[in-house]
Amino acid sequence: MSVSVTRLVSRIVSPVVGVLHATGVCSTVFLLRGFESLRWRVGQTGAWREYRHARRTVPAYAAFLKREQHNAPALFTDIPSMDKANYITQFPLESRCVGGAFPTNGLLIDESSGS
Repeated sequence: MSVSVTRLVSRIVSPVVGVLHATGVCSTVFLLRGFESLRWRVGQTGAWREYRHARRTVPAYAAFLKREQHNAPALFTDIPSMDKANYITQFPLESRCVGGAFPTNGLLIDESSGS
C-alpha cells in the first residue's frame, strides 16, 4: 500500500480505534485467537494516532522532531528514537507535557534516576 493510501486509511480508522480503546474492546475481544492481524493493525493505527497527537500538542516533542530534521514518516522505523541524552535532558519537564504546561489537577511525577 502506498504511503498516501496508508495515511488516508489511518485517518479514517483512527476515530474508530479511539472508540475501541475507550470502550475496552481492544483489550478483550481482540485478545481472542484469530484476531492477531486485526489486533496488529489496530495497534499500529493507535500508535500513529498517538504520534500525531504528541507532534501537535507536546512542544518538546515538536522541537525534537524539528531538530532531528524529521519529516512525516512512512514507517515507525523512520521516527527518531528518544533517550535521556537527546530528549529528557534537553527539554524542560513542562515542555514535555501536553500543551507545554503541567496539568492543573491529578499531577503525580515519578522520575527514575536512570539506574
